[in-house]
Amino acid sequence: MKRDEIDIEISRMLKQSLPEAGHDKWFTRKVLNRLPDKQKHSRGWIEPCLYFTGLLVCFIGWGLFLCSLSPNVILVKDIVSFGILTVTTFLLIWNIVENVFVGDI
Repeated sequence: MKRDEIDIEISRMLKQSLPEAGHDKWFTRKVLNRLPDKQKHSRGWIEPCLYFTGLLVCFIGWGLFLCSLSPNVILVKDIVSFGILTVTTFLLIWNIVENVFVGDI
């Protein structure tokens, strides 16, 4: 945003008319202690449902992967599928565990 001379003059006038803030080191803590508790959103059920859906998709993927394996041959497709499923499942479980211990769910 480009500021012209009028904007600068108005800004200067407003800064001059403001009262000085007192220097109280406990001001922030006092204000934060008096704030009401955070309200939980009604959309809080979405995240657990997405985690459940993700785990379900991972389990289905692992089942399809294990059923499609040939006992005598390992294909590049098998290695890529194994890598993607491993990383996806690990990251999903990591995210779930992290959110449970932090208390977001």
